[in-house]
Amino acid sequence: MVGTVGLENLSIDEIPNQVPQCPAVTYVAPLFVDTDVIEPGKAAWVFVTQNTIVTTGETYPFEMKVVSLQSLKVTKTLNLGTTEEWNLTISSTNQLEPVTFGLHPTATDNYDFEYDAFVQTPIQGKVILILDEVYATEINNERTTWNLSVGVPAGSTANLTWNSSRIPADVNLTLDGTDMKAENYLLLGEGSHSFVIVATGLPESGLFANLSPDIVELGGNFTLSGTAYGQNAINIVIVAPKGSDGNKIDGMGAGIYFTKAAVLSNFSYSKVIEVGTDVDIGNYLVVVLSPGRDAIYNGFAESTQVGNFESHLALEYNLTGKTQQQVCEILTDATVESPGSDDLLTALYVTVIPKHSNEFDTLFGSY
Repeated sequence: MVGTVGLENLSIDEIPNQVPQCPAVTYVAPLFVDTDVIEPGKAAWVFVTQNTIVTTGETYPFEMKVVSLQSLKVTKTLNLGTTEEWNLTISSTNQLEPVTFGLHPTATDNYDFEYDAFVQTPIQGKVILILDEVYATEINNERTTWNLSVGVPAGSTANLTWNSSRIPADVNLTLDGTDMKAENYLLLGEGSHSFVIVATGLPESGLFANLSPDIVELGGNFTLSGTAYGQNAINIVIVAPKGSDGNKIDGMGAGIYFTKAAVLSNFSYSKVIEVGTDVDIGNYLVVVLSPGRDAIYNGFAESTQVGNFESHLALEYNLTGKTQQQVCEILTDATVESPGSDDLLTALYVTVIPKHSNEFDTLFGSY
């Protein structure tokens, strides 16, 4: 990783010995994106073929070390959901009639006698729901937005409800930003209300990770967070700079550190990792793994899921005396490199540094 300070951008073209097939990337949540410049205070991952020293002026040289992670399959490509036929109904208290919207492969984005229905004549005192000004039912083919109008009589309230379990797993629905999978109702006061319903296809699989901070002192902590599509939990493996025989990052003895994180309904995950006060100084390798849509890690002899990943890994592989690179090779062999596997793996580093001490405070005390 290359980071910059100062006031000027660093052009990545100025860095020699780059790997042509691996363009530099930077993290723009929630994705890694290609970049050709590093802005002040920012960082990028630049892949080089040998240890490289770059001088960005007369007084600020820095050295780029080759990190051998060629066997890692860092998955960034997403496959969009494929559900072509679905519908959802929104109802209200004291309604004239509900509204239904959705998609069907043989419908059109205009009026279809088979799929669409116009609204009834409004009745005073009733809550009126209308899709795109004229429809009570509107099923489209490709258009994935619907304008919902709701009229609530004076002195009344309306409770809009829908069955969120009917929304396909690979479809995301929002009602003016409200996640319709996470919520199943909306309370409204009197008057006219306008909303936009948006449907988007969700990735069938995808795994992204970020560290904050990525440099941490002994005794501190950092947060590993990101998005994971296709599963409700992920595995986390952290390997010391000295490999599998180094100190666990939490300070609880020697070995590889294993933990898990739950994936929420919005596909995000977050895990706070505590750093021990007497662990190794240097770069700890952090590997995040997901078993994909089938919920099975495909490189094991026995059925291996998130919950038994650590025990099955220890049963089928010798993890003693392994470098970080060798642990990576074991993890990829057990997951993403297995034939037909839909497993996902991404890796990054967190740097552990000595605890900061203020010499002035030590000698003279602090105010």
